[in-house]
Amino acid sequence: MKHKLIQSLRPSFERLKQRLANRWPWQLRVLLYHGLYDDTCSCTPTTADPSVFQPVSKLRSELMALKAQGYTFISPEETLSVMGKRGKYALLTFDDGYANNLLALPTLRELQVPAVFFVCSWHIENQKAFWWDVVFRELIARNVSTYDIRRRLQEMKKLPWHILLAELDREFGIEASMPVSLAGRPMSVNELATFAADPLVTIGNHTQHHAILPLLDEEGVRQELQTCQNSIASMCGYRPSLLAYPNGSVNGAVAGVSRSLGFLAAFTTVAKPVLSLKLGKPCDSHLIPRLQPQ
Repeated sequence: MKHKLIQSLRPSFERLKQRLANRWPWQLRVLLYHGLYDDTCSCTPTTADPSVFQPVSKLRSELMALKAQGYTFISPEETLSVMGKRGKYALLTFDDGYANNLLALPTLRELQVPAVFFVCSWHIENQKAFWWDVVFRELIARNVSTYDIRRRLQEMKKLPWHILLAELDREFGIEASMPVSLAGRPMSVNELATFAADPLVTIGNHTQHHAILPLLDEEGVRQELQTCQNSIASMCGYRPSLLAYPNGSVNGAVAGVSRSLGFLAAFTTVAKPVLSLKLGKPCDSHLIPRLQPQ
């Protein structure tokens, strides 16, 4: 009964949120995507964790809906400059560096929407699958329930990256970290270089190994970020000015290293829009929240 009541009230609640949103003096919505799949010729991936994938049609629909609501899509470099201005702004971001992110380009060109793609350099340079996709694929093959897989993924997020990768090799074998499909494959070095050359594409730093940064000491954090910077500069010809913390995990020490390395802005996965200064305290440029599609 309680669930039905909540469901019946949801449309009214959404309409109220939209009315309030339209009255805000200014607003920045930072959208977060991960993997994509072409739903005109394929279904949700089964060889990678499906929870991080969205159909291209949904991406296009969300972008068109925000445009219809009066949002202006900004380039990543404009993120800080729009804070304090009147208007409604949106920024599109992708995390990890999946090869299937290339599927976004026709939509970006059609709608003239710029985007920033935060990539993990080690996965691209070594063509290794992301650890969560390896765990999902291997445990599904062993008939482990989705609930137990989710619980295992949460447990493994608590491990520093080098221990986590060693655990993958021990339990599933070194070969398991090789991608088995487009769904779970990171971009190649050549793909990233070509992609980065498009005027609508900006490449950002997502650490070398998708490291959960608060689990590392300060030197470890610095090495993860600096090595990724150097790798991206080698592959793309420029050093990123933007950072996305893996899993959105950040503390004061991590944000401090980010500032010291000269990043202009850094993004979390806290789910909320950035509001007008009149409605709350200023948003920290190294703790910018992002909204994920549902």
